[in-house]
Amino acid sequence: DLEYKALDKLRANAEFAANRDYADYEKTGSIIFCNNSFNSRIESATYSAQMELYISGKEADLSKWDTAIKDYENEKSKCKDVYPLVKQK
Repeated sequence: DLEYKALDKLRANAEFAANRDYADYEKTGSIIFCNNSFNSRIESATYSAQMELYISGKEADLSKWDTAIKDYENEKSKCKDVYPLVKQK
């Protein structure tokens, strides 16, 4: 089905972006990449939930996706600059 394939492609793209941004975060230590990575993970989980809903309809159990999204949001709140800029006077 084309709609399911479109959702799967969006999910895969979000997952790719999450992995790429997290790798950049590990290299640079920049909070921007950390936040982007978790935003993409949340986006990927959202697309996965939409796919589950598309397949199962009203009977879909989205609790695992809701939990995953909350976990990603909690982890995102822990993002910090590994190498913070030193303020100059």
